[in-house]
Amino acid sequence: MTNEAEHAGRKIDHSQTVTEPKNAGFDTVFPPGTILACSGCGEGLYKVLTRATTADLVMDDGTILQPLNITIPPHDAWKSLACVKCGGRVYKTGKLHTLQTGWT
Repeated sequence: MTNEAEHAGRKIDHSQTVTEPKNAGFDTVFPPGTILACSGCGEGLYKVLTRATTADLVMDDGTILQPLNITIPPHDAWKSLACVKCGGRVYKTGKLHTLQTGWT
């Protein structure tokens, strides 16, 4: 095998990207009573009212997630799930941070 042919066989196509499956982690089910909490400061933010998947909670329009106190605004599907106290993340790469189990 020549050097040129050998080099062509090892050439990597960088135009292709590796992507995570669209539903990775979105099928995780959270029972009623689960508390979504800030991963930074640990502040409890929302209580899950009914059995729901990660996708249901991320896209909730205020019917599944109940704020734990009046300083926390109702969740809107167009807003990110973040702590109002410190700005810490509650949702990351298909996982939600809960008070009970951490990143799930």
